[in-house]
Amino acid sequence: MNVLALNPGSSSLRFQVAAVEGTGDGSAVRRLGGGSLARLGGNATARTRVGDAEPQVESVPARDHVGALEWSLAWLASRALGFDAIGVRVVHGGGSRVESAFVDERELSALRRGCDLAPLHDRPGLQVIERVRAIRPAAPRLVAVFDSAFHADLPEVARTYALPHELCERHAIQRVGFHGIALRSIVERLSAIEGRLPRKLVAAHLGSGCSVTALLGGRSLDTSMGFTPLEGLVMSTRSGDLDPSLVAFLARAEGCSSDEVVDLLNRRSGLLGCSGASGDLREIEVLRSRGEPRATLAFEVFAHRARKYVAAMMAVLRGADAIAFSGGIGENSPAMRAAILHDMGWCGVALDSGVNAAGGVDRRISQAGSPVAVFVVGVDEEACIARAACERLQGPV
Repeated sequence: MNVLALNPGSSSLRFQVAAVEGTGDGSAVRRLGGGSLARLGGNATARTRVGDAEPQVESVPARDHVGALEWSLAWLASRALGFDAIGVRVVHGGGSRVESAFVDERELSALRRGCDLAPLHDRPGLQVIERVRAIRPAAPRLVAVFDSAFHADLPEVARTYALPHELCERHAIQRVGFHGIALRSIVERLSAIEGRLPRKLVAAHLGSGCSVTALLGGRSLDTSMGFTPLEGLVMSTRSGDLDPSLVAFLARAEGCSSDEVVDLLNRRSGLLGCSGASGDLREIEVLRSRGEPRATLAFEVFAHRARKYVAAMMAVLRGADAIAFSGGIGENSPAMRAAILHDMGWCGVALDSGVNAAGGVDRRISQAGSPVAVFVVGVDEEACIARAACERLQGPV
């Protein structure tokens, strides 16, 4: 079955037509063609590839996710890359989601009600879904693949907030967790690299959004993101953990609403807010190399928070067999990986600085004798989206 996987980011859209053969985690996924559109908002950068051909890079007019979707569908049509189903990544499916879902009117209404909980991703995802339904009313079945479903069986002690029980019951408040599609890919790729999955694994998925997850036998025991993707690590534009009293304080001090403060925490904080220059770690590292103090502080704050969570997840697991880095930062920033794991020999981590600096994914970067192995893993979310959509199509309607 050929599946079109759509992966909307906060300012990007990745798309891929993949041939899925077989069922379950053992199914084979072969990329037929697709790519990504980044920096949406004007002249986006499109990077596309058919099969194993060399990637092509061009500037395209795509002001938003709808424009990016339309351009992507036209590109696929021009290459005669057809598909039998569509899978779309949806970040926040709620704590009760255990599997993907067909997008009908009822599901669409639920997505509309919940999109404020993950505004940087679920609003773009909803726009993509609505546009697909509008321009392709006779389209193949459309499946929502939920990032949060991976954490559906998060232990009660990890998912519970210390709030009045009746309040949590009334409003379905609990820690949900995200990056589940990436985590599924990490589990698959690391199993292939090592021949088996390390039993106690700490996964640090670091990109525009960042999380650290404790995995026991591939199952989520705890994760840094919570009710929304705002909790946890410092991110590109998201603050991560802070004193909740700051929301009311800033609303009073700045004369704005709590919603406006939450928007600030999502869109103008993190690396961007701390550095005052950029939310892109690549730019932060350039400024840091020039001795720019705020960029240097932003880099160090990011590393400090990530190191704290890596150690916390090791405590949850009562030790770790391995640490895996993934995501745009985790895969491509040797400097940040080294900063996060600096001086962690006390817990059995011994990074090989030369191998770490060499670059590349799907490889071990720890010293041969390190009690805790460290890996860089290249995630393939589109393959997981395609597989999940195919599984849903082959399951009960």
